[in-house]
Amino acid sequence: MKKLVLSLAAMAFTAPLLACHLPSYLENQSLGTIKNFGRELTKSGFKITPLVRELVNKVIEIDDTCKNSYLTAETFLLKNGKIIHLAYTSEDICDGGNSYGVVLDANLRPLASIQDTDFYCPVE
Repeated sequence: MKKLVLSLAAMAFTAPLLACHLPSYLENQSLGTIKNFGRELTKSGFKITPLVRELVNKVIEIDDTCKNSYLTAETFLLKNGKIIHLAYTSEDICDGGNSYGVVLDANLRPLASIQDTDFYCPVE
């Protein structure tokens, strides 16, 4: 029994942790502060497509009213030269005045979730 407990404890300490993929300076930031860390690329071409909707719905559970509409798409060039995309709810009828969604990298890999307008890492 003692060996089993020690083995389980060793596994717990060696198991990989879910890493945060969001740049550290964006952790604990929000939609309201993102402009402090880069500039918006208004002509990036990033749009809400079925794939983006699917990613949003996988990362964060959104009310059925919002799943297929009311999403905003934005792209930012960060000060470190990286591009991030934001896809989030933006209509009070849908989210009660709070935005929910996902932060994606340039390859559409989820980096963080957006909950109540704040960035949360790791992705849930």
